[in-house]
Amino acid sequence: MNSFTMHINHEGKQYNCYVQCLKASAEEQLYLVNFCDTYLINNFGGKQVAFSLDRRSQVLSRLNDAGNAFMDADLKENLWRRIKGLAA
Repeated sequence: MNSFTMHINHEGKQYNCYVQCLKASAEEQLYLVNFCDTYLINNFGGKQVAFSLDRRSQVLSRLNDAGNAFMDADLKENLWRRIKGLAA
């Protein structure tokens, strides 16, 4: 599975994202998340966010963290949980 559409539920609303798996190995997976909604773009500080999932520790890290970009903690956790679930 190289790309897929993902729905994120946050505060009673559903948002769509387009996710591309850039790398899938036994150790890690790299994802590029493309946001289609203005709310998500504003909260994540851009239209695209890159994430790395360490498969051994199940830790998902944001790679291109915009230092002062506001990001709602609940929204971030929801997105990370969804990607981890799809990667399992």
